[in-house]
Amino acid sequence: MALPALRNIDAFPIEHDGETLIVMRDPAGYADEQLLLSPLALFIASQLDGLNDVADIQYLLCTQTQGRVISEEQIREVVDYLDERGFLMTPTFEAIYQKVVDAFQAGPSRPAFLAGKSYPEDPAELRSFLDGMFSG
Repeated sequence: MALPALRNIDAFPIEHDGETLIVMRDPAGYADEQLLLSPLALFIASQLDGLNDVADIQYLLCTQTQGRVISEEQIREVVDYLDERGFLMTPTFEAIYQKVVDAFQAGPSRPAFLAGKSYPEDPAELRSFLDGMFSG
């Protein structure tokens, strides 16, 4: 049976205690947690395309690492870890997504998502920022 597909995520390496780890984050912001993955966990995650099953991932790892073997339990641990945090296309993510949509629709106003990121959050600073953009 095929394992679920990985959602569209960002991944980038960092050095931590002399080891290279991979940070995964959700650029859409539905899953607000950033995850740290080992290179092996990243390999497993990268094979989650909605078509591969456990045996496929075991085979791919074995052929790409000249014989390294991984157990079904190790693969399922990575899958469960990603799923619980909303990084896979599963009912868990659908519930997270729906919760975000419901909260957005129920709100009396729409939050300024990029305030403090792409432009000043403080109204006076924002006014000055905008005036500066249109004064020339």
